[in-house]
Amino acid sequence: MDALPIEEETGARWASTIKGVMHACGHDGHTAMLLGSARELAQTREFNGTAVVVFQPAEEGGGGGKAMLDDGLMDRFGIDEIYAMHTETTLAIGQFATTIGPFGASVGSFKIRIDGKGAHGAEPQDGIDPLVVGANILLALQTIVSRNVHPRQCAVVTVGWLNAGKAGNVIPPFAEMGGTTRTFDPIVRNLIEARVFAIAEKVAEAYGGESHRQLQAYVPATGQSRS
Repeated sequence: MDALPIEEETGARWASTIKGVMHACGHDGHTAMLLGSARELAQTREFNGTAVVVFQPAEEGGGGGKAMLDDGLMDRFGIDEIYAMHTETTLAIGQFATTIGPFGASVGSFKIRIDGKGAHGAEPQDGIDPLVVGANILLALQTIVSRNVHPRQCAVVTVGWLNAGKAGNVIPPFAEMGGTTRTFDPIVRNLIEARVFAIAEKVAEAYGGESHRQLQAYVPATGQSRS
């Protein structure tokens, strides 16, 4: 459903049976707890009206909730109210928590390609090393939260991968990197997005390279209104 490219070594009864991928974010837990809720509701029937059980697809960056709403979910099934729940490892089994306002951060993802100039590893003066550029971009991105975001705001900028080249004695012509952001405030999100791309552009330019960036996905923060 939303598996990530990680080998599962938990030894759990429900561990992934597919090599190299697992439900590392626990979204299969959402399926399990909703099925359990449906079974309990069906067996007890201690409620009035109709309960609709909704399984959201594409939680991992796919915006499945919006896709369901755009598809007419609320009208097609006559839904008056809807409640959602997300797993939380800091709570004991059987407990849940909520609050007024945002409690689940918005998710953004980005990809940056750095174009340099390939060369022999023994002749670096003839090339523009995209790995050096990428490494400096990665380090500079870590200043966004500490130096651009207000101390009273919460934010995360993480680079999860940086790939380039296949041989130790060759300077590759390009490198690619990708990461994710987390914010609660849309103003902070816009700030971070602008800083990520500005840093990538200017750092690459400083080393004689070029950067090409792409905002791959954005899912807004999860929150609850007073109504």
